[in-house]
Amino acid sequence: MVIDAARGGSLNSNSVFQGDYVSLLRNISKTALNPASNIIELLENTLRVMGDSLGTNLCAIYEASRSDGFRFMCGYKLESSCEADCLIQLVRKHAEDSLQNHKITFTHIEGSKLLYIMPLITDRTLGVIILGFNNEIHTNEMEILASISDILSTTIDRFFLQQQISRQYFSTVKSLVVAIEAKDVYTQGHSQRVSEYSKIIGRHLMLKDEVIKEIEITGLVHDVGKIGVSDQLLTKPNRLTDAEFDSISQHPEIGVKILQPLNVSENVMLGTFLHHKRYDLKGYPLEAGIDKLPLIPAIIGVADSFDAMTSERSYKKAMTKQNAVAELKLFRGTQFHPDIVDIVEELIDSNKL
Repeated sequence: MVIDAARGGSLNSNSVFQGDYVSLLRNISKTALNPASNIIELLENTLRVMGDSLGTNLCAIYEASRSDGFRFMCGYKLESSCEADCLIQLVRKHAEDSLQNHKITFTHIEGSKLLYIMPLITDRTLGVIILGFNNEIHTNEMEILASISDILSTTIDRFFLQQQISRQYFSTVKSLVVAIEAKDVYTQGHSQRVSEYSKIIGRHLMLKDEVIKEIEITGLVHDVGKIGVSDQLLTKPNRLTDAEFDSISQHPEIGVKILQPLNVSENVMLGTFLHHKRYDLKGYPLEAGIDKLPLIPAIIGVADSFDAMTSERSYKKAMTKQNAVAELKLFRGTQFHPDIVDIVEELIDSNKL
């Protein structure tokens, strides 16, 4: 039977694919639209759903490169990277034919396994996806594979477009931070230093590279909300009134609104929103909705205060690093996370900060 998506056609009993055609594609599309921090995570999640739904015995995606040929991106039900390398070598000619002629190709390999090679193409050549089956796919079911190829092609293209937009937006945000700090000679370089201090603390904690990257980004953008605060308040040399303090304490919430269009992780958003929240959960924002201060804002909060104390400001002289550590220790376990304070002290004593 010809499968008609508009009619919500189901698959016949002899089909390799079991279940409802429309539901199958909807499930794959939904997974491909889910948020992910990187393209590999997104594709792995999609391959897992796709492989289980289609009953494949292997799935693999390869990026097409003019210089390197085909580069393995991710797979499902592959035992090793060696298997991934061998797989593309077995079907290289079919993969090249698939891309050149914009068509699905297939070949037999050992054990009567069939490999279907599908092109991933939008307005540019992206790569190929290889699906392995134990049985041959009916000719009238090829449109399912064609639809999957279209879904994945669009997913990859959309992800990279979003990444490009995010990079441009992030560059704009960093420029805003520089503009904010340029208003006050005393705060120039503050965000860069907070980012660097926080990164050193994260490495000392032996956090994963992706978490350290989130910490670095949070340090750079944590004060971006100050773009919505009056210049007079930011540079005021005297003590702030209660009303002025309430105004300036809005900058974490403003910062989160600025970052929302940016494809940043939840950790970066939380770090920006909560970097003035105390370890004992006092401080602002008042309505944080948490029962424990997350690690990233805890790190940023200590690094932010450390830099503020060791930098000269319009209303105070700079402290020595040792005096700043002594001040942090006074509020260890109340304002500041005790473990982070201990790490800062250790880093200072070993001349690593």
